[in-house]
Amino acid sequence: MKFNELIQTIHDSLPKHWQKSYSGLSDNEVFFYTQDVNLRIETSSEDIVVKNFQEEWANKHADSSASSYSYKIYYGNTLIKSVVLVTVDGGRAILPIPKIKSNVVNSFDYKIAQIIEPFDHSLDEYIKLSDLVVEK
Repeated sequence: MKFNELIQTIHDSLPKHWQKSYSGLSDNEVFFYTQDVNLRIETSSEDIVVKNFQEEWANKHADSSASSYSYKIYYGNTLIKSVVLVTVDGGRAILPIPKIKSNVVNSFDYKIAQIIEPFDHSLDEYIKLSDLVVEK
């Protein structure tokens, strides 16, 4: 599968087509695409990017603590792309980072956040509370 096809497959996928599992003895979370199990997203506690993430949109909640984590997208053994998401409000939600000097969130990053928290309706709530908007 070509790179652009993989990205489009993820973008067009529904959160219900992804399943969460854990990898081996580690704390790796793995989200695999049920339509093609070679496609997966992985993260672990070791993938923390910034422990005390500081941005106004991320720290404006009741619990101001926020941390960012890298979510790695693989096809087979090949790393395709990494996306950084931020846990906000003490871990109550996982949000994509807006583009530099804006409040606009990339739609692909938003899709990854939807996959990570497919049954958590707080994603859109927290995007609004954080004064973020998803690009069209």
